[in-house]
Amino acid sequence: YSNEHTEFLNNIAATVSHVLEKTVVVENLVSAAINGLAKLAESRDPETGDHLTRMALYSAIIAEELARDGEYTELITPQYVRDVYNFAPMHDIGKVGISDDILLKPGRLDAEERQEMERHPTIGGEVLRKAEQQMQAMGHSIFAIGIEIAECHHEKFDGSGYPKQLKQNDIPLSARIVAAADVFDALTSKRPYKEAWSIERTLDVMQEDVGKHFDPEVIAAMLRALPAITGIYDRLKHV
Repeated sequence: YSNEHTEFLNNIAATVSHVLEKTVVVENLVSAAINGLAKLAESRDPETGDHLTRMALYSAIIAEELARDGEYTELITPQYVRDVYNFAPMHDIGKVGISDDILLKPGRLDAEERQEMERHPTIGGEVLRKAEQQMQAMGHSIFAIGIEIAECHHEKFDGSGYPKQLKQNDIPLSARIVAAADVFDALTSKRPYKEAWSIERTLDVMQEDVGKHFDPEVIAAMLRALPAITGIYDRLKHV
């Protein structure tokens, strides 16, 4: 290389280094904000144990398994898996907009209260859309997967979910993944109103809901990845 080549490469390296440094800073700031928002939602509707950590790990494991073979290999990039992992804990962020009278009610909700509670996916989507608009104004798009998860994690594969009664592939894949991970963790964890179910019982019940509540491909991937999932369960379980 000539001196001109060397100088050019040094200049390029300095520019790339600066851009990468800014990107890392932005991603770290966003990650910190995401974790803070997730904890805010959790503080309004406290879960037992490490629910958010477990379901985020389960979601990432399922996404990685779906990426190995089949129709989602091109969609599920390493960045996609990271986004699912990062945003899964924010699935219930919309509960910050639900009153404590409903959110913390010890008994069963009546029809009107249930209708209000079912607004939380819409509220969560609106919160993250505003955040995404601000990021886009700065030339970044960060919250797209988070919006999908927040808005659609209560949709069901057969269209009987809420808030939009989406069906099958109209439900974003990220939300279908998180829905399965969330239910798996809820059933296998102890709650004030129930004991933890065994993994075997949980899987039996979830398989009965394949094609109704759950995407068959997502449940199949979860079963293939069961050794990794049970490893997380054994390490962080709340029974």
